[in-house]
Amino acid sequence: MYKVLLADDERIILEGISNMIEWHSFGASLVGAVQNGTDAYQLILRERPHIVISDIKMPGMGGLELIEKVSREYPSTRFILLTGFGQFEYAKKAMTFGVRHYLLKPCNESHITDSLKSVISELKKEESAKQVKTDLERIRPHLKKQVLKELITGENIEADACSRFFAEPKNIKLILFSVRSEVERRHVSDLEKIAGDILKCSVITSVRLKDALVFAVRAEGDDKRLEKKIDGIIRRSYEQFQFEPAAALSGSGEIAKAPVLYEHARSKLHKQTSEAEGQSSALIRKMLDLIQQEAANPKLSLKWAARNMLYMNPDYLGKLFKQETGEKFSSYVTKVRIEKAMAKMEQTSAITIGTLAEELGFGNNPKYFSLVFKKYTGYTPSEYRKREENPI
Repeated sequence: MYKVLLADDERIILEGISNMIEWHSFGASLVGAVQNGTDAYQLILRERPHIVISDIKMPGMGGLELIEKVSREYPSTRFILLTGFGQFEYAKKAMTFGVRHYLLKPCNESHITDSLKSVISELKKEESAKQVKTDLERIRPHLKKQVLKELITGENIEADACSRFFAEPKNIKLILFSVRSEVERRHVSDLEKIAGDILKCSVITSVRLKDALVFAVRAEGDDKRLEKKIDGIIRRSYEQFQFEPAAALSGSGEIAKAPVLYEHARSKLHKQTSEAEGQSSALIRKMLDLIQQEAANPKLSLKWAARNMLYMNPDYLGKLFKQETGEKFSSYVTKVRIEKAMAKMEQTSAITIGTLAEELGFGNNPKYFSLVFKKYTGYTPSEYRKREENPI
């Protein structure tokens, strides 16, 4: 329902217009009828009408002054100006405030209704355009994701579609995070949130692919700031979820160049991952050698090895060891110790259980050694020895 306000110092005109128009037939309602500009202004402040039908000359505040004040405060308010003969100079000035509808006194019902229909039609068109714009803004983030995804995956996207949905920056960069492992895929939503929090207004959009999480960000010239933020994302991912995604930053270019930027970043990511895998494999071999050498050491544990021999974070080493071997560090140590005990028992029957426990890192605790031995082999050390001495 469109609200209409009448302002005219002639009561007969005011009452005539008020009564002759069937306001509801236009989807409108009359919210007030006043005889001077000051009262009209106060009522406008209170009611916020969509349309004001006003005389040019009124006591207190004239129609032009009223239009000027209201247009400054409520620019969407529409005016239909009532003018007397010879007042066209005033009407001309009113045009500078966007007034396009004028009625020459005396005016009949059809003149007023035609003007009302025209103004309401304009308002409806504006509202429709605003709604379209609002709807577009609401779905724009989803459209950006879809366009970026289709660009990267090789779909045919027209250049104007790219510029229409990515009008903000001339140049962008892509950040790729690996989501290939089970752990990474499980935490991809967490990673996306962390990256969004740290990158903040740099982010244009992000999209999940099969083996990567891709962020399109504004190119900021020097890569150091972005690289620092990427390091922060990796660090927070580890602090909160104990995983460190591999990441790579592309060069810069327009959004239409996203396929090239993506391949550039993916190539860097592949190289980094290959190097990291090579380094981790060498580190795991070093850990396996260390276990063989230190099996008799009762202090041997992941924490001890990390701090005293490898000088690295024990949590990171434990995760890496499990990824590479499929076993926990402590379980692997136990397996090596028991297998060494079995080998010694097969070589000689003279060695005592106490000596085995001491030589294989169980200290002066043969009872605990026997429990672990049985859990691993299904036999106590004595049963195993008899079984070796008297095979069936």
